[in-house]
Amino acid sequence: MCGRPPPETSVCPVHNAPCEDDNQLCLLKSNRIKPLVDLLVDEETYVQIVAVEALSTLIIDTSKSLKRAIGELDQQGVLDEVIALFTDIHPGILQERAIWMIERILRVEGHSHIYSLDQSLLRALVEAFKHGNANAKKHAQDALTNLKQLSGIRGKASSQARSRR
Repeated sequence: MCGRPPPETSVCPVHNAPCEDDNQLCLLKSNRIKPLVDLLVDEETYVQIVAVEALSTLIIDTSKSLKRAIGELDQQGVLDEVIALFTDIHPGILQERAIWMIERILRVEGHSHIYSLDQSLLRALVEAFKHGNANAKKHAQDALTNLKQLSGIRGKASSQARSRR
């Protein structure tokens, strides 16, 4: 034991700290992400909302942690499932919760580039921007800005308004 460094505890890629059993619940360490992803296709909207809210706790807003957390969620298959859910829902609480996650995902440069080509996501973001509640509209605007698509939407709206005159 003498002369050996203390054993290193593994650092959670989401929390950037060791996740210990006695002081916090880590969805990644406890293998709870996959069951939550499975709930995204549940028939009950309330169950889907709870699953999205639980998964969203893994997204931390600091830039270094956000990139690492999004990368881990991508490896777990969360990103594609949340985006698939978002593209199939109508305005409401579920849309607002899902778009919050998507806006955070699109803050990460590599992911914003990948998803900028997803036409169904772009259509769903535009619909949320046009028809969602105030929070959904704000998140859609931020997501579209991250995708560098917002100027195109405003340009189309402006040219349509001019052509009506």
